[in-house]
Amino acid sequence: MWISTKSQSQEIDRRAIYDFGIRQEDLMEEAGLAVFNAVCEWLPVGKSIAVACGKGNNGADGFVVARLAQQQGYAVSCVVAATEFELNEASQLQLKRLRKAGVQPVFCDAPHFFENLATHLDRDLIVDALLGTGAEGLLREPLVTVIQAINESNAEVVSVDIPSGLSCDSGEPLGTCINSSETVTFGLAKPFIFQGQGPEMTGVWSVAHIGLPNELLGPTQAEVSYDVNVLRPKRGFASHKGKNGSLIIVAGSHDMRGAAVLAARAALRSGIGLVTVASVDPVLGAVSVHCPEATLLTLSDDPVDSAARILAVQNRFDAAVFGPGLSTSAFALGLLSEIWPRWTKPAVVDADALNLVASGVQLPSAKCVLTPHPGEMARLFPEGSFTRFEYARRASEHFGQTVVLKGAYSIIATPEEPLCVNTTGNSGMATAGMGDVLSGLIGTLLAQNLSPFDAAKLGVFWHGRAGDRCREKIAAIGFTAMEVADTLPLASLSQDLEPSA
Repeated sequence: MWISTKSQSQEIDRRAIYDFGIRQEDLMEEAGLAVFNAVCEWLPVGKSIAVACGKGNNGADGFVVARLAQQQGYAVSCVVAATEFELNEASQLQLKRLRKAGVQPVFCDAPHFFENLATHLDRDLIVDALLGTGAEGLLREPLVTVIQAINESNAEVVSVDIPSGLSCDSGEPLGTCINSSETVTFGLAKPFIFQGQGPEMTGVWSVAHIGLPNELLGPTQAEVSYDVNVLRPKRGFASHKGKNGSLIIVAGSHDMRGAAVLAARAALRSGIGLVTVASVDPVLGAVSVHCPEATLLTLSDDPVDSAARILAVQNRFDAAVFGPGLSTSAFALGLLSEIWPRWTKPAVVDADALNLVASGVQLPSAKCVLTPHPGEMARLFPEGSFTRFEYARRASEHFGQTVVLKGAYSIIATPEEPLCVNTTGNSGMATAGMGDVLSGLIGTLLAQNLSPFDAAKLGVFWHGRAGDRCREKIAAIGFTAMEVADTLPLASLSQDLEPSA
């Protein structure tokens, strides 16, 4: 499924009408029906709804919802944050149909409109049809007061296309915005769902197909819910550990021993053939207890000597993970400064390794997957303020590498390819160590010959899916990164072995 920006959405609507001859009122009927169907999922017939409409096409969609609800037996009230004179042509048409169905909207120039607003909105559910994806600039009255009244009500809110007051492209409020229970957007997903305050304000979201031609629905510069089934590595019946990848993890420090354990555990749980952890003695002691399957490479206190030990065995490995728990000490700085100019294998660069990149250490010339969380990304690009989509694209182009910007709806970017947005995972994963598990998982996929972009897409999806399994089996919060790592086998796409050629 592709993601369309504000301008792309406007162009899709324009072409549907002028190039494909689809009537605007037919699109509105389908849009209103899609939202009405969502309303029916929330409320049985006979309950009451309020529909809050604006003066444009979004308000016209709202008039359709109100008419359908009235015809099906709901008790309907309708308020309009505009005067009747301000309605556009499409809204005027839908207003006539609504009145014919028996609903008389209350316009903002009616006597005592603001005093009676809370009464008009005192319903079991509110449909938000005030503003569409084209809204821009700070909101003004009467929209501000109507939005505040909706947010202060106790009703569930279903938004038409976008929560009114959100910027379509950034997901940031235009001063204020609706806090929706559900958003039904049309044609394609939109950036506001995945960034800024959009994930909090959108609620449950879905994409309704309202009759727009398939030729107009992609590709764009970003996609969501990509097909991971084609990405997973295939393992033959006669496979052995030497065929399933060898990974070295350079991680951990005296004060942060668990990160290396989690990365190694994730690599083992995701099917690596061989994993080696390179670190100082206290870290290796923890690894040997929790991951006895891992082999160990002891590093000294001298970064030059330690780098030489790792480089001497570089050719034994198919990929590497650098950074979890490594710290940004003089030792870590010296170690990576010595290793990376001569490192040639695909690598995951995570956590403190990214912080060292931000301080000036040059990345390897080898193919890499960078996995910053928002704080690390801000350190990589301290100048300027960008949306999540812009940060991910900017970083991938700046470094010439694949980048995973972690968080709710992690974004995967690589140069000259559309962005990918992951939809697995949940807020219970917002706890220590989850990034270490992800780095070990992506490292495994790199070692099994997936491209950095494919390894990142599959890794993020699989990681989130394991978190979702933990939420289902344990609780919404309180499960640990170790439990997510241990759930990776159960969350994999297929357990089937395939016959070797």
